[in-house]
Amino acid sequence: MMNKHLLVKELREARLKFIIGLVYFLVLGVIVAVSYEFLKQLGIEDLLPGAGRTSGFLGNLVKQLEFLLKDFDVYLWSQWHAKNVIQSGTIFSIILGMNLISGEISNKTMGFLLSKPISKDEIYGTKAVSGLIILYSVIIISTAAVAGITWFKGYRPGIFKIFIGLVPPLVGFTAVFFTALLFSGIYEDSVKAGLVTGLIWGALSLFSFSRYTYKLSPFFHMRAPQYIFEGKFPVLETVVLGGIALLIYFIGLKTFKGKEF
Repeated sequence: MMNKHLLVKELREARLKFIIGLVYFLVLGVIVAVSYEFLKQLGIEDLLPGAGRTSGFLGNLVKQLEFLLKDFDVYLWSQWHAKNVIQSGTIFSIILGMNLISGEISNKTMGFLLSKPISKDEIYGTKAVSGLIILYSVIIISTAAVAGITWFKGYRPGIFKIFIGLVPPLVGFTAVFFTALLFSGIYEDSVKAGLVTGLIWGALSLFSFSRYTYKLSPFFHMRAPQYIFEGKFPVLETVVLGGIALLIYFIGLKTFKGKEF
């Protein structure tokens, strides 16, 4: 359920977050789009002299860079979808959700909002929609900018693949955002809501660092490496992420409806 008047209010109040988020992601996008050509021209040997002849961390790093620089599509995915979008998008999702309810509580405006002819379902749903509109818009617009810059520079990445590749991370960000929204309704301190959300999702990210547990990490499935390397879209994994997001949403809604203000 959603209230269009409240939605307009929420979007207006969040316009600064939208602007800052968009500028930040656009800067990241420009760096990713132009760095490939820079690294190709510079060369691995100039970047890390002698590292290719060593073993260990530096040797592995050189091998990874050489692999990424062989294919622009792989490089773009590794630096945009799998790195900058995942990392910054997760943080942005938390920032967007952590004060949507707690902000009303700390500002003593929740009582005024509830005095209007609007239900708690509408309040919670509208705040959720407003946050997702901003989140999705920032990610999609900045990705479009990355695609545009790369085409302008003469590269021809698969545009369809670029945007379809955003689906798993966006679904994952929805779950992160709903987690922040949930804790925003539990804690009056928005910073605490954000920290708790960050700790939970930070703990889940630790599964990514082991070859035995990496498939338990939602961030692995958000990156969707099988899509870029094998052309297989992770339908089941994305549906599961979406189901988790919906579960978190309804837990948050139930918690919000049961709270007295």
